[in-house]
Amino acid sequence: EALDTRIQNVNERGDTVPPVAGRDSDGDGLSDYEEILLGGDSTTRLRVGERVDLNLGLYAQAGQTLKIVGRLPPGLTFNATTNRLTGVLGGTAAFYDLQLQVISGGKIVKTVIVPLVVEAFPARLLGSYEALLENTNDVPQGMVRVTVTQSGLWSATLDVRGTARRSSKGSFELMAGSRQVNLPMVFKGSKTAEEATVQMILDIDSPQVSGTYSIVSSVGAVRGIRMATFGASPPTTRRMNMVLDAGEQDGVAYPAGLGWAKGTVTNKGAVNLAGELGDGQKMTLSLRLGVTGQSLAWVQPYRNKVDSYFGGVLPVPNLGQPASMLPALELGAVWFKAADAKELSYEAGFAAPLSVTAIATAFDPVKTSADLETILGLTAQTLNVEIQGAGLSSITGVPIILPTSFTLASSFALTTKTPVSGPPAAWTGKINKADGGLTGTLTLPASANTLAGKAAATGILLRGLTDNSVGGGILRVPVSGKKGQFRTASLLLQR
Repeated sequence: EALDTRIQNVNERGDTVPPVAGRDSDGDGLSDYEEILLGGDSTTRLRVGERVDLNLGLYAQAGQTLKIVGRLPPGLTFNATTNRLTGVLGGTAAFYDLQLQVISGGKIVKTVIVPLVVEAFPARLLGSYEALLENTNDVPQGMVRVTVTQSGLWSATLDVRGTARRSSKGSFELMAGSRQVNLPMVFKGSKTAEEATVQMILDIDSPQVSGTYSIVSSVGAVRGIRMATFGASPPTTRRMNMVLDAGEQDGVAYPAGLGWAKGTVTNKGAVNLAGELGDGQKMTLSLRLGVTGQSLAWVQPYRNKVDSYFGGVLPVPNLGQPASMLPALELGAVWFKAADAKELSYEAGFAAPLSVTAIATAFDPVKTSADLETILGLTAQTLNVEIQGAGLSSITGVPIILPTSFTLASSFALTTKTPVSGPPAAWTGKINKADGGLTGTLTLPASANTLAGKAAATGILLRGLTDNSVGGGILRVPVSGKKGQFRTASLLLQR
């Protein structure tokens, strides 16, 4: 009778329009009427990880007390003074058959069945995530890596320009009816690092993560992806090669070299690459494969770690892993080198960050040069070569005549196809059949822009591209200055 009276009162107030009597929209055993009276949402099922706050006092009249009989879901408690059932649901999916006893004068005057159907914590949220921290100019400032270890718990690490890696951990709650989760993370400051706050939004229905970050010296957006699990990785460890193209540069104000990296992707989604940036700086990338078929990079390989960096979204080729999830992130990286008098190349640094496009392909070891010729699509064992930048040009042949093609020998040596006439620029080089790496030396005469000496070449081969490109790399061109000073030219290999 009391319940019927309260339903009538709700109708008379006019501030709530209850559904049809007896309907159970979320199928949890409580009618929509009851859920409205209990302060719940009639269209939402309870899930592990959600906060519950039900006012059971609506079942009691003046002078009556309430008692819950039965096993409560983990995380919930009943306060007999306030008559509220509250807490964050824990445990696993289960059905809880409870009784609510209405007591008056020490006697049970009414019993109400309160069945609670609790669904499991969304399994899609469990796992690891990575996201770039990008300022208002879309320039990376660092990276956050997060693992949702179990329902409602997370742990994370944060890398920010010029500071050591920090860690943090905490808890979160699912919002009733929402398929997104907000992780509020705080990374404490220190004498050498400002406190950082990150708000990361996870979405059950999307492989992408978003959010915002705030540091005293920088604010901006968070952009990232969910990491691949064992099932979303290649079936076996495979090799991949990558060229890092910062656009056409003169090799003087900015490096002209084509950066490169080579390495493997394991069947557990670990992406391990090593190579060089376009200025010859060695770089190691320990990345993770994302479910979008991409990896996020953030490294500071230079001595000047306050301002120099390389970071962005890199592609991972098809290595046999399942189809990538959509939507994917926009590809692209940003590279910046700050001034450092100790550097042997481009000691003045860059005037502005450079945008970098990464091109990646699979590469399987080959046994013979004929096999390599086939997978690269070469004709007559010939690779055309273009050298540009830092005062050199194989196209104009001025001031030094350079090789314009290589012949792939059976020993995997790269030899000049025809003798080079004019000022000598002798070449020796070879291909590593195991990983497609290129090494070589170009012996340069003195010119107005270069010193006489050996220009070391490094690079990588790519296979399966739709254009004629089959690889790229860097030529270290010796120039005047302190011992070992050099600039870089690009080394482009084509069919």
